[in-house]
Amino acid sequence: MNKVENNWLGVDVAKVVEKVYHIEELHKILEDVIIDYVNQAVLMSDEELNYDREKWMGRVGAEDDDTELSKENAYDIDVHSLAIWVEQLRRFKAIKYTTHRHINE
Repeated sequence: MNKVENNWLGVDVAKVVEKVYHIEELHKILEDVIIDYVNQAVLMSDEELNYDREKWMGRVGAEDDDTELSKENAYDIDVHSLAIWVEQLRRFKAIKYTTHRHINE
């Protein structure tokens, strides 16, 4: 019995980890963000990065269409947003928000 893959109960630990944490899917998303980051976000000027991406997406960037093309574009747009936020965090030490929301419970 392989101790790395199976515990004393015979459970395939690697399968359980994948089922719970979705490592392969997470790896693909992070890979896409890194590619966008390297190809686009890190090359943007301070002026291009100095905006509230979330607010911009709410006004003009988000597509309301429910077509397959829109769904595909939504993924790419969200990956680009994540890459921008990572570069804002790296460069400015914070993500740019112009509207501060307070949660009142």
